[in-house]
Amino acid sequence: FFFFFFFQAEDGIRDAQESRGLGDVYKRQAQLQLAVQAYAGVEQLEAEGCAEGCWQLGAEIHLSAAEQAVSVEDMKIQLVASWNKFNQAILLDPQNEQALAGRLEAALLGVRRGFEQPDSAAVVEAVQAALVGVDQDAVVLYNVACIAAIANQVHEARTYLEAATRISVSMSKDDPDKLDYEELVQDADFNSVRECDWFAAIVQAVHWDSSEYLLQEK
Repeated sequence: FFFFFFFQAEDGIRDAQESRGLGDVYKRQAQLQLAVQAYAGVEQLEAEGCAEGCWQLGAEIHLSAAEQAVSVEDMKIQLVASWNKFNQAILLDPQNEQALAGRLEAALLGVRRGFEQPDSAAVVEAVQAALVGVDQDAVVLYNVACIAAIANQVHEARTYLEAATRISVSMSKDDPDKLDYEELVQDADFNSVRECDWFAAIVQAVHWDSSEYLLQEK
């Protein structure tokens, strides 16, 4: 899991500079208290001997910080830390679905910001592992479709976005992982396929919450 390029780190615990970066981000976002509560959760997991849970929660904190970072440097620091900790959690439990999905989300953010290429070893590994371990998750399939669309892989983008849509329409309306119409319409990751008929059909399927709008592949 450690053959990556932008996503590199010596080990899971990085130096004090990284910790200051995390604190600075949360202060700027007025979320320092949330970070304190989260790390209290890490301490509880440590007390229970749940090492992979510690790594995973730490990764999620850093990923959240990366998404909210106000500078490129902050984002890079938090994203690398998140990636490294997700890897540690996966090494301890290769079937950890949350860690596999989280690492994929980190990979998408890295691709979206131009820190990593969609066809890099790190991103390909994250995509393949997530598809094997969490293949019936609408959010995972959606994120894979995003990466494919950014890479101009039209067929793959359609395949995974349609699969995500089919799962989404079967979910209850109050499920937080259900695909959101407004988010789909505004998601810049799909700019390369936005004019395709099949994408318009998916938008309708998500809007009306029905797979009947999906087109049959020719």
